[in-house]
Parts: sequence; C-alpha cells; structure tokens
Amino acid sequence: MVKFKTTDSEIKGGFARVIKIGYCDAQYLLNFENPIAYNCGVYGWRYDIYQFEGYGATCICTGYSPIGNVHIDYKIIRKYDDKAQKIQNDQNLTFEQKKKKTKKLLKKFIDFCIKQYENQ
Repeated sequence: MVKFKTTDSEIKGGFARVIKIGYCDAQYLLNFENPIAYNCGVYGWRYDIYQFEGYGATCICTGYSPIGNVHIDYKIIRKYDDKAQKIQNDQNLTFEQKKKKTKKLLKKFIDFCIKQYENQ
C-alpha cells in the first residue's frame, strides 16, 4: 500500500478524532496495519496516519512529532501494546491467529480512546 504525504491541516480537517501516540509506543498494536499517510517537515519524517474500517472519523497519528486531539495516558497505551506483544510472541498461535487477535485488541483500544474523547 502506498501512503500519501499530508499536512496537519488536512488531518485536523479530515478527522473528528485524532488519537495521538508517540513513536513506537504502539508498535505491536499497529504491527498488522499499514499507514495511509505521512507527514514530514524540515527535519524529516514527523508522523504516520492510520485509518481503520468502521472508524471513518477517527485515526491514529504516531511518530516523533504526532498531532491529535485525543490524548491517552502512556500507561494505557503501554497496557494495550504489552497485550499485543504477548499475543505476537505466543508460539502456540498461527500467524493468522496472531493477526486476528491483535486486530481485535486494536479495535478495543480505539473504542476506549473514543469513549475517553467523548468524556473529555
């Protein structure tokens, strides 16, 4: 999949909820996903944008300099990413099982983030 270059304004205007995650903070959670867009500035790459089926108004922005209006505590992100890591390190699961379980966990994480946003 080819990702396109985007701007902060396009992301803020195109998504009602932008979940902000630091670089590699959700690497296992996003392992089976492909970014749809990226942003770079004068110092190079800043962030990637991930969009998910069924969550049209919500995306995840992750990178060295992510943007977003949905701020999730690092401990919560770590909790979900640690669970994803355990799934992917489970030698009793096939690749497809790992992928399916990780995607299910990612959906739970996004649902949690949306609820947090709505309660802000």
